[in-house]
Amino acid sequence: MRPIPALTAIALLLAAGACRQQEAPPAAGAAAAAGAALEKELSRAEANLRKLEGERQRMFPSGFVILVDSAANRISLLKNSKVVAEDRCSTGMGFELADEDGKKSWTFDTPRGFFRVTATIAHPTWIRPDWAFVADGIPLPKTPGERAQAGVLGDYAIAFGNGYFIHGTLYTRLLGSSVTHGCIRVGDATLETIYRSVRIGTPIWIY
Repeated sequence: MRPIPALTAIALLLAAGACRQQEAPPAAGAAAAAGAALEKELSRAEANLRKLEGERQRMFPSGFVILVDSAANRISLLKNSKVVAEDRCSTGMGFELADEDGKKSWTFDTPRGFFRVTATIAHPTWIRPDWAFVADGIPLPKTPGERAQAGVLGDYAIAFGNGYFIHGTLYTRLLGSSVTHGCIRVGDATLETIYRSVRIGTPIWIY
């Protein structure tokens, strides 16, 4: 076997060393990959945590929130996620009504979902909708004044859109039952506490 010239041998040794420097040890490469994957998972978890915190702040912001359990007919007032008032209420009966011609129909359910207080009213007057006259078998009125009826909504009403209110009731014995036409009836003392605590924009969750 012919001897390898010295310069050739040195060149081969240098080339082999360069290759070893470019190739990371298998263990070190696996550790680096695992570290990168862990860092990625950590970043994803932190993003999810920020999202959940944002949802919590949206659902239960600092200040007051009204919760209504329409299945149990319970209403709660929370402040900074702590219950400050809780009581029985009455929610929608689920009854369906149609006029004689079948052209109009109504379903008396309390809507579920997220709402906000749109108005607060002291000594409210009920403006009777069409269904109130249909239910009583009375012809629809010809003037707006014939629809006004005072004293049936209690001392306060809290509107949350589409004609729905949290209000008082003459029928306190029925609190805790599903008997309303969609509004939420509350006893006098709890209603006053809620009325004096909320503002326009206060969140309402009905479930």
